[in-house]
Amino acid sequence: MSGKKQVYTLGPETYRISSEPPVAAASSAPARERDVAAAPRRRRRTWDLWLTISLLVLLAAASVTASVLAVLLTYAFNACGSGACSRDVMNIGVWVSLTAPWIAFVIALALSIVLLIVRRLAFWVPLASFVLVVGLWNVGAFIVWAGVVGS
Repeated sequence: MSGKKQVYTLGPETYRISSEPPVAAASSAPARERDVAAAPRRRRRTWDLWLTISLLVLLAAASVTASVLAVLLTYAFNACGSGACSRDVMNIGVWVSLTAPWIAFVIALALSIVLLIVRRLAFWVPLASFVLVVGLWNVGAFIVWAGVVGS
């Protein structure tokens, strides 16, 4: 044994009382990048992907059907005769029935793509949009009916 006594000391990082990381342990990457890298990635659900794509195709078909039926709403103008109806109100109703399903489809498509990219469940978006398409078409048909009745 040498005459020296070995002394064990703790480093200064063990006496920290702040919540900030020690200077020596800080990495060169910004804090946001470290948090994203440390976060676990979500699994891709293939059933959700295929179900969402299938429902979006069905939603597009429903939008086409709603547009065709909106064009058929123009036959309500035949009941007016020589101008007993409010044609401006009827035109608004036809345009609502014609365009609203496509607006709902485009919003559903964009939202579904965003949800699929961030790996969240997305199949519910086309389902909710289908209800919205049917509802908006019925609102337009009601406006057409109000133009015919409101003579």
